Amino acid sequence: YCNTLYNGDSSNSPIRIFPSAGNIINVIIRNNIISGTAYDMIIFQELRSTEVSGRLTLTHNLYYRFGGSEGHNLWKDGADKSWGTSYVLTDAKYVSRSDSNLRLQSTSPAINAGTSSTAPSTDFGGVARPQGTGIDIGAYEYVSTTNNPVVFSSINLVNGSTNVPITTASLSLYINDPEG
Repeated sequence: YCNTLYNGDSSNSPIRIFPSAGNIINVIIRNNIISGTAYDMIIFQELRSTEVSGRLTLTHNLYYRFGGSEGHNLWKDGADKSWGTSYVLTDAKYVSRSDSNLRLQSTSPAINAGTSSTAPSTDFGGVARPQGTGIDIGAYEYVSTTNNPVVFSSINLVNGSTNVPITTASLSLYINDPEG
């Protein structure tokens, strides 16, 4: 759950699984970004999606082959394109692949596109999930770099007050930071 798998090697897949169809039971691959330059993103070697139907769950994953979204494959037969449910087939929009910064840009389609089912409460960097209206797909939750000003309210003095008696029992105000 909630991994970011990237491979820059065009001859190897980010994930290659060599099971027999009978050994696959209750396997869940959920909320992952699986991307790279390889032709195949995940290879279930020698299996077709119909052979593991009901025993393997692929859901809320983002798959992308750099150099184009077409042509990548999951199964042994390129025509067998069962990507699972609620999947995304486009660039995850990492901050910088060349610097191995696989955090998400603000325009990433992975933001709020995951499911909270079995998702960890924090991301790989310790950031609480979710940050937005939903769980982000991948290892990292997107954190807005916007720094909105704090909001002051319920102030019991008006701005610019002078000669406030030293015997005043309390001064109060409420401060809210929109980013927490």
